[in-house]
Amino acid sequence: MVYLLNISKRSFIGGGSKYLVQAKEWIEAHGGGLVLPFSIEFEEELNCLKEAGEAEAATALLAELGGKRTSMLNRIIKCGYRQLHLMYYFTAGEKEVRCWTIMEGATAPQAAGVIHSDFEKGFIKAE
Repeated sequence: MVYLLNISKRSFIGGGSKYLVQAKEWIEAHGGGLVLPFSIEFEEELNCLKEAGEAEAATALLAELGGKRTSMLNRIIKCGYRQLHLMYYFTAGEKEVRCWTIMEGATAPQAAGVIHSDFEKGFIKAE
């Protein structure tokens, strides 16, 4: 189980909320799981700066925090994949780069089948 705890931007930057300990204790008492505190407010502000083409402002915001806090989205995605026993691989062409999701332990033909079922049926070998 993964628990995403949305806390205020101020609490996130400061390192946690006063309710974080209570939430973790409750989670442990009810079966446990991975706890990831994050701030939607912080993520939204960072994303808005990046989308507005203000990469310098986004970098300045992160630098202001002294590398203490960064976006949690990558960590949330990686933890989700790990908990669901998934992995991914990329394909690249002239027009696009694409990420494909497969179950851990999938064979190369099964991975090819995610792209198109004919690829799995006609799979010869992987190098």
